[in-house]
Amino acid sequence: MDYRAHFANTVLPQLEKLDGFSGATVLRERASGSVDAEVVVMTRWKSMDDVRGFAGDTLSRAVVEPAAHACLTWADDRVSHYDIVLEE
Repeated sequence: MDYRAHFANTVLPQLEKLDGFSGATVLRERASGSVDAEVVVMTRWKSMDDVRGFAGDTLSRAVVEPAAHACLTWADDRVSHYDIVLEE
């Protein structure tokens, strides 16, 4: 199963049940001529307290379940958090 399908069919339904979850975007960049692709997942939350409810107190640690690792050749174990300052 590819990661997009895994995210859409497994991860997203779980996230949608959580307080404060307000959406997600999955980006994919495939280098020309390569079968490998980089995937970036961005989730949106109403507050950092809601993020803590999902991820726990170690906010810089990525939450990647074992089934997701089966779809990926590599996963970053760290995440970054950003505030939206302009969106159109």
